[in-house]
Amino acid sequence: MDIEKLTKAQIVLLTLLVSFVTSIATGIVTVSLLDQAPPALTQTINRVVERTVERVVPDESQPASVVTREVTKTVVVNEDDLITESIDKVSKSLAEIIRVNGDAENTVGVGVVLARDGATATDGALISDGGTYDILYSSGVRVRARVVANSAQDTTALLVPLLEEGDEFAPTTAVTFVDPKTLKLGQSVIALSGGDQERIAIGNIVEVHQSGLETTIDMSTVRSGGPLINIFGDFVGLNAADGSTKSIFASAQAVKSQLAAFRTKVEEETVATQ
Repeated sequence: MDIEKLTKAQIVLLTLLVSFVTSIATGIVTVSLLDQAPPALTQTINRVVERTVERVVPDESQPASVVTREVTKTVVVNEDDLITESIDKVSKSLAEIIRVNGDAENTVGVGVVLARDGATATDGALISDGGTYDILYSSGVRVRARVVANSAQDTTALLVPLLEEGDEFAPTTAVTFVDPKTLKLGQSVIALSGGDQERIAIGNIVEVHQSGLETTIDMSTVRSGGPLINIFGDFVGLNAADGSTKSIFASAQAVKSQLAAFRTKVEEETVATQ
């Protein structure tokens, strides 16, 4: 075959053939060398290849665009930021419990809003039989309260808005109940005072009971009836020590059960009257 007499098409085909054969030969040689190379060198080569791989993606409006691998970023969450955000979140679910005696009135403590309809839990020791109480929500709405649960068996009391027929109640912000399975010994918790006594106390859980939590928090530093929350703003317990010298909070689940019992009673009474 006389190379000088080849046509342009034949020259192009010959060039492609040579390139193809060269590529195969290069691949065979490379594989052979890698098989004989030390493991450390092989790993280094693989990492270099992985970091330099690029994909060319054709686009209708552009000839081609190069897409590289996305770099994963690690976000560091500061516990102080979580605590600040949690306090701000739960502050919207606090309420003042006000005792009314004729023209005189005084704030006896704070409460925690459990539901959007205004149902509020507080320390049972703050509520006296036959007393008249108002609930002042963080939104500024104030309503007369009806005490629906306050027994010796429960250290917490449950109050709901006492509305006349035709009255409307603006829904308020309620707390988010913690999943009891997530409670661990040593876990950080925060006790809120609320109201005009804006202070907190931070401690750790040292013991978990079925109806309460013992912590390292000094109960004398926070107001009775205030909530205990975790660093994510979930409602963990209620400050209802009932005169105990230990830092024991009523568990959120005990409060939740008290609310559920009241709801069930209301439903049964409604069915009975129909």
